[in-house]
Amino acid sequence: MIITGDRLLALIQRDGIVSNPDSYDVNSITLTLGREILRVENEGQEHVYGQPIRPEWVKRLEVPEEGILLEPHSAFLAMSEESVSMPPGHLGLLQTKGSLARLFITVSCCDAQIDPGYQGRITFEIVNLAGLRVRLLPGTAIAQLFIAECTAKNGALYRGRYQGAQRPTIQAPEK
Repeated sequence: MIITGDRLLALIQRDGIVSNPDSYDVNSITLTLGREILRVENEGQEHVYGQPIRPEWVKRLEVPEEGILLEPHSAFLAMSEESVSMPPGHLGLLQTKGSLARLFITVSCCDAQIDPGYQGRITFEIVNLAGLRVRLLPGTAIAQLFIAECTAKNGALYRGRYQGAQRPTIQAPEK
């Protein structure tokens, strides 16, 4: 069951599920673009899935006040401005804000879920599927986080390698 309305607001206020309580929307939590991105610059190079990304391909950039330009058919990793703390018995599902999706920009979160027990900022994969150049400003609402109640209230909590993320992360090494 997706939690909405007064129940969602109570969850935000009681459990501090998001660092900015003004992120509440009646059906979801609004997440905004943070100040740092990662670009992978390896035009024409081959990468084998499962192998580490070559460090010289990864460029960490600060998003200036005038924003970051997302060129046609390009992508980068970004981070939510807000921190999320998913309480036990709850799962987050991420979706692109509709107005951004209508520009053929997708915002996803790794596998699009935030597991129970996860704490940290959310790494977004932002992809421009169209031919239009789009400028994204820091603090712009780009994603919606829907909170679902899990049927197993005392299931396992997330303890993975991305726990506590404060910067965009790319293919973290296995523990």
